[in-house]
Amino acid sequence: MNVPDDSSDPSPPPSPSPFPRRPLPSSGPPLRELLPTGGAAVLVVALSLTAVVASFVHFGLHGQALVGAVFCPALIVLAAIDLKHRLLPNTILLPASVAIGLIVAATSPGDFLPHFLAGLALGGFFFAFAAIFPGSIGMGDANSASCSESRSAPRRSGRS
Repeated sequence: MNVPDDSSDPSPPPSPSPFPRRPLPSSGPPLRELLPTGGAAVLVVALSLTAVVASFVHFGLHGQALVGAVFCPALIVLAAIDLKHRLLPNTILLPASVAIGLIVAATSPGDFLPHFLAGLALGGFFFAFAAIFPGSIGMGDANSASCSESRSAPRRSGRS
């Protein structure tokens, strides 16, 4: 049986895509491996629920209570992960930061810009510090500083 020889085909090979698919760089272990387990998980859930309830008890049905209901559990989970693994995953930090920003923008539109600028300034300072002094702090610290400052920027309403 004769098989045609493809080497005589004059057409050029297909050109590669201008946007080749590359695997995303690994930024550390998957979140599932970082989350607390066993008794630590129970403690994290209990503390998070307590923080959410305390936020609404302290602030009432107000935007600040919603910020606390997102911010406090995120910080509790981040603290548990940081204690064990010494890192702060962006898969928690970034969604929490966006959620807090959206809550502030929706509930106090006039306060959004000062909160946002304060968060950017502190995050930028921590980023610069981490870049100038490698190993001193990580990028997770810069992200968490930005998130926390955007939540705790001074309020014009006079409430503390």
